[in-house]
Amino acid sequence: QMDGCEFLVHLGDLFTGDTYCEEKDYLVIRDIMLESKVPTFVVPGDNEWNDCQWGTIDSGWDYWTTNFVRFENYWNHNFTVVRQPGHEENFYFIQKKTLIIGLNIV
Repeated sequence: QMDGCEFLVHLGDLFTGDTYCEEKDYLVIRDIMLESKVPTFVVPGDNEWNDCQWGTIDSGWDYWTTNFVRFENYWNHNFTVVRQPGHEENFYFIQKKTLIIGLNIV
């Protein structure tokens, strides 16, 4: 299904809402996404941190940034990715005259 694709952008919500945000869950998703044959970019959704239960919002954000900011660097690629200082989850790059933007709006 991805023949000819040069990259993949996951647009957030790796989990269903109202989750416990445990580190092991981020690692499972990371390992699944690492099976991609193309560089994969990940944009955070609210379910990865903002909807965490039991006061785990801060740890959820830490787990997300540790595992998914610059996720595309697991692959060898030639994209010139620019990230917003202080908000590394936001990025853009240009591919074949098309501007690709990843923006956290939560």
